[in-house]
Amino acid sequence: MMLIDLAFLDTYNNVDLAVAAFYTKIFSIIDMHVAKRTTSSSKFSVWFSSLVIKLIKVKEYYFRKWKQVSSTIYEEFSELCKVVKIEAQREYKAYVHNTEEHIRRDSKQFRQESLRFPLK
Repeated sequence: MMLIDLAFLDTYNNVDLAVAAFYTKIFSIIDMHVAKRTTSSSKFSVWFSSLVIKLIKVKEYYFRKWKQVSSTIYEEFSELCKVVKIEAQREYKAYVHNTEEHIRRDSKQFRQESLRFPLK
């Protein structure tokens, strides 16, 4: 705040206009330097659908059971690994395709949405 040059306020004869200009300046600085939205951290990739996340959790369950019981549950675990891999690849391809389409349609809007602060 100390680096802001407030000399432009001397040009105003009306206090209301000076206050409005001051707040405009303050809000523009806040808009440039404060995040517009919070990011959520997840242990899953952004392109995973709820189905893929559920399959991964079931796979983790079968993995734990397989380690406890030995080889009797391995077949189910192995099949789930294959299904999760196929579904995750399908979801990733769909995510990339949708992202590319979004960029083609409106690249400026996409860039603003992907940044934590707006472009100026």
